[in-house]
Amino acid sequence: MSNQKWLRTLLCCALVACTVFTLCACPSAETGGHTAHTGGKATCTEQAVCEECGEKYGELGAHAYVNGTCTVCGAKDGQTPGDGKPVPDTYADGAAVKGGGATIEEGSFALSATTYDESTAEEIKAIAFFRGAQRGEGKVFRISDGNALTISNSAGQSYDGKGSILIAPQGVVFENCHDLSLSNLTIIGSVTVTNVENLTMERVEIVSADTALTVDAATTMLKLNDCRLTGKTAISLGASDSVVLNSYLAFTEKGVVDTAAEGTTIRNCILEGAGVGITTKASDAAIRGNTITLGKADTGIILESGMLNTLVALNDITGAQKTIVADGVRNTAIILNRAVSIEASNSKNLYVCDNSLGGRLTVNNNNFFLCDGNTFPEDEW
Repeated sequence: MSNQKWLRTLLCCALVACTVFTLCACPSAETGGHTAHTGGKATCTEQAVCEECGEKYGELGAHAYVNGTCTVCGAKDGQTPGDGKPVPDTYADGAAVKGGGATIEEGSFALSATTYDESTAEEIKAIAFFRGAQRGEGKVFRISDGNALTISNSAGQSYDGKGSILIAPQGVVFENCHDLSLSNLTIIGSVTVTNVENLTMERVEIVSADTALTVDAATTMLKLNDCRLTGKTAISLGASDSVVLNSYLAFTEKGVVDTAAEGTTIRNCILEGAGVGITTKASDAAIRGNTITLGKADTGIILESGMLNTLVALNDITGAQKTIVADGVRNTAIILNRAVSIEASNSKNLYVCDNSLGGRLTVNNNNFFLCDGNTFPEDEW
């Protein structure tokens, strides 16, 4: 090696050594302190803290797994998001706040402290998902602290998910609110609505292992349009004057369980599943233009005793062993439906007309009963 090359090599090595020393040196070295950080213990979410100067330094530590779960951040062994890097778990006015140990899938955002009161504007954390978080098509957010996302005392607000997905293991609750709208959002978890007046959901998808949407009797004027609900029960409906339009309901036990006093409208919906498509006792109701597809042992629509002034029309119900069952109703019209069978008993002022039946029409103990224009196989008459 020539003297010139040897000198260049020596200078490069010296420069690298100085750079490494400068990067690793403790800031207190300039004032006569130690020359390198020391002590402290790093975790999977925090760097070690130097015992001499209090500065954070070094890499994040490994996860502390106990029975397959990290005791620090909750990560699952073999499913470590972000390779041990800290992830945001709280959104305050849209800004990520580090800490608390949330673990979520990579590319998702976690939310915690999940109660927001519009009347006081206190504890604005998870609700900032609707206000400041960078929502967008297909972005995933997760409620990470084991609580329901509760929105209370909100008035005149519009919450737009902008195509985001909100994972809420403990559900989402709207309570003591009025004049709200929720749109463009997928919720993985149940939604409960209690004591709310005038709530509109549009292009909202709810997927639950139990009841997708529960609405109590203290709520009025619920409107669903172009929504998708999936669960054991798609909707448990107690609110008067509710309207469900142009929506898709998938269920394993019950589609709509309607216990409202009056005013339910279910129109132009698709219901697919097993069990019972629609059960209602609401008076002044309209069930019109729906497509219901069920299994052979199931029932399409049940009209319960006591209801009156109800229209069941233009529904296409296939697959069910029993299609429409009316027992103890009054002032009710069942007309222009395509069905397998109709059973009508113990009713007064009941009109069953112009239905296309693939099976049997059964009537028993009805007063003021009109049956006309129905078509069905002759051997079933």
